[in-house]
Amino acid sequence: MQKGKNTAMVKIVQSSIQDLEREKKLPGLLIALFIDPWCSTCNTVSNIFKSKEFNNLRILEINIVTELKKQKLGSFCFMDKYSIQLIPVVIVFKDGVIIDHISGLKEKKKYTKYACYFDY
Repeated sequence: MQKGKNTAMVKIVQSSIQDLEREKKLPGLLIALFIDPWCSTCNTVSNIFKSKEFNNLRILEINIVTELKKQKLGSFCFMDKYSIQLIPVVIVFKDGVIIDHISGLKEKKKYTKYACYFDY
């Protein structure tokens, strides 16, 4: 890694629940951001994660409207599985285990405490 400026780009991947289920099995930290693109609060939170502070993390952005449309009637809903009652929701996984669940808009420091995480 070069010294000086951090030039890596933050990449938030537009994802599905199936992507999340696959990605959370991998070791390390994973941030899942559940949003509705029409929600201004969701966009505010999403923009926080686009800052260069998060450039070394895996971040999945999941559109709950799209995912709800895919749900089969009578199937167990991902919103129940992940305790999503309002949006946005940020769920932080470490080695597949939920270590934090943040609902709604919080102070930036609530999110940025994970920005310094590195998996060596």
